[in-house]
Amino acid sequence: MDVVGGAVRITMTATTPGCPATSFPKGGAQVAASEVSRAVSVDVTMTFEPPGRPTASNRPFEPRWASPR
Repeated sequence: MDVVGGAVRITMTATTPGCPATSFPKGGAQVAASEVSRAVSVDVTMTFEPPGRPTASNRPFEPRWASPR
């Protein structure tokens, strides 16, 4: 993920090439990122390189601009 001047660019790796369900995580990332107050625009790209690993998504994600808890 890159954020430059409010423009959010996310590249997501799917676990299965050709999976017809990639629109669901892509759409979810688009919605979630656009709800961040400092996000002006959001671009989500799906890729299959490097190959996805199901265990890679088990760690919590926190944007670089996250508020302290």
